[in-house]
Amino acid sequence: MRSATTWFAAATAVLLAAGVGHAPAGTRRHDVADAEYTSLAAQPEYASVGYISTPASRASGVLVANNYVLTAAHVGEESGTLSFKLTSGTTTRAWTVLNPGWTGDVGDGCDLALVRLSTLVLSEQPAEFYTATNEVGQTGTIVGFGRTGTGLTGDTEPAGTKRAGQNVWDKAGTFLGYTSDVLLADFDNPDNRFDSWFGLRKPIALEYCAAPGDSGGGMFLADGGTQKLAGIVSFVAYRDGDGDSDYGDAMGVARISSHLGWLTASLSASYTMDWIAASGGFNVAGNWQSTFGTQTVHAVPGALDAVRFATAGSHTVTWPAADLANTRLGVAAGSVTLNLAGRTYTLTETSPTQPSLVVGEAAGSGQALTVLGGTLATRHAFLGAATGSVAAMTVGSGAAWNAAGSVYVGGTDAGPGGSATLTLADGAQTVIGGGLTVWEGGTVNLAGGGLDLAQLALSGGTLAGRGTFNVPVLCQDGFLGVADGDTFTLAALALDADAILTKTGGGTAVLDGLTCLGTGALLDVLDGAVRLNADAGAAAAFSIAVTDAVLTFGSSQHLDTLQIGSGGKVVVGGDYTVVVRHLLLGGVDLGSTVMTPEPSALALLALGGLGLFARRRSR
Repeated sequence: MRSATTWFAAATAVLLAAGVGHAPAGTRRHDVADAEYTSLAAQPEYASVGYISTPASRASGVLVANNYVLTAAHVGEESGTLSFKLTSGTTTRAWTVLNPGWTGDVGDGCDLALVRLSTLVLSEQPAEFYTATNEVGQTGTIVGFGRTGTGLTGDTEPAGTKRAGQNVWDKAGTFLGYTSDVLLADFDNPDNRFDSWFGLRKPIALEYCAAPGDSGGGMFLADGGTQKLAGIVSFVAYRDGDGDSDYGDAMGVARISSHLGWLTASLSASYTMDWIAASGGFNVAGNWQSTFGTQTVHAVPGALDAVRFATAGSHTVTWPAADLANTRLGVAAGSVTLNLAGRTYTLTETSPTQPSLVVGEAAGSGQALTVLGGTLATRHAFLGAATGSVAAMTVGSGAAWNAAGSVYVGGTDAGPGGSATLTLADGAQTVIGGGLTVWEGGTVNLAGGGLDLAQLALSGGTLAGRGTFNVPVLCQDGFLGVADGDTFTLAALALDADAILTKTGGGTAVLDGLTCLGTGALLDVLDGAVRLNADAGAAAAFSIAVTDAVLTFGSSQHLDTLQIGSGGKVVVGGDYTVVVRHLLLGGVDLGSTVMTPEPSALALLALGGLGLFARRRSR
């Protein structure tokens, strides 16, 4: 009958069951100074190994993601608060995922548990997994916080100090009647080659054996110059009647390579975390809430989790000193400000139908997102996605938004939705890798901010701003808004067939580039001024209407119709010629007209009422 001890350093008493006690930080060679072992443990490649405490025991664990610790199942299944301490600080357990093969028998090699942490670890790097199956015969490094002593005395000193030692992994578990999911190494005596159990009888320089408190600690193997996690300390086996980790005892670890499928699936699980606070720090567990099974849990979203804001009111989220990532961010209620403090926040979901950013997930007003002081990196984004939603997104001064996919304002990729405004504040910078579509309920306001993309499509929406916009604009219908006192220059505007572009606001729009993609388009100037500096090309391809505004031709044109309504003024300057098939002035069609500025600039002014084009609209 096999004997094994799974070691905890118990707070009240060592827990024993069926000859099994829980594993510790290891016993060392009697002829090597303890400082050699503590020095090895302090190396940066083992910074992921931390100290676990529960109400009943002390143990070890290994950080394998910035929000997950891998430890022994007999540690993770303990009830009560579980704390995990690294050099950077202490965090607590949100929930535990036990290996599905765990039955309580360490010999099965399933003594593994993933502990989801309530907050993110942002200083230490998680350990990488060793994926090869050639562990037997290699020298591994065992790191933990268990009891210590020497091979002569066994574990006689208390747990709590981080130590690391080494051993050759002599056998798979089948050698002692366990499964092959266990790896075994014995503790060789440098002075007595017969005080050994199996494998090589000569100890290595930092020969070592796990002891109470090492349970859940890591066994690392070198792989391409990197120390990778190959096992989790599980138990000590003995044949002298006393599992005290002295010479001749052996230790067993649960083999990582046997559980890669479970580990990958568990670490890839995605949860949606709801913000429940008014304002506060991102990396504070109490600010977030989700469910795990039947439990209500509080945990900071990890890189594979989605986040959601669905509570009315104003919420400011402050950033830790680290770049963070989630899969998706949704705003269904409330005004949310992300104060990124110079950091980058990445949303990784790539599906165009389930975008990484949605502002306006639900019907109703007050759904807003503001980005300050850093960079928001997304894929696809919907602003004003839900019908009946009223949404807004602002990229603040000095902030940046890099959208690798397409952005839809006032709807989704499927069509119009609610209403939404995207505002780029003075000094903000936005780069969109795909297209930007502005639906009927959408507005893009370039309030001094920069926008870099391949093309902006006005599909019933509004483009407003000031300064010069060098991005090609395709108008399928839409509005061009320029506030009083501002000048907004479009370098490249294309009017689709039968499109209507309506100029609003008391400022001046300068069209330096204009192309008609078909006939029947209308430039409808309702307010302020427009200067047309580019020949639209094809003769009589489009029409212009001017009411309570000034239109200046800074280029020659061939128009189908020029309609000058009440308060409208048309100026032809320079040496340009405007050929008009139908000139409508004062309600009268004057027929074909050639307009030239000679002998001086020509100005036509309509006074009084005039029937406008039937297709004109107001907003």
